[in-house]
Amino acid sequence: MAGIDLIGRKLTPVEEQALVLYNELKAFLSMPDLPPCAQSNARVALAAVWQIVNDLDLDFEYIYEYGV
Repeated sequence: MAGIDLIGRKLTPVEEQALVLYNELKAFLSMPDLPPCAQSNARVALAAVWQIVNDLDLDFEYIYEYGV
């Protein structure tokens, strides 16, 4: 559900932006022609942003499929 965290609270603008960034990084990593350096660094970025999203209870998933 858009605009609501995992425990039912309305997202703040900062939380919404963190979720957008998280989803954009996942989409970026799904691109088939990423150079190795971009792929490696995007994985590091995704791991860091996943911590934010997870700690704020915005989303929960395992991100192993992205190589993280």
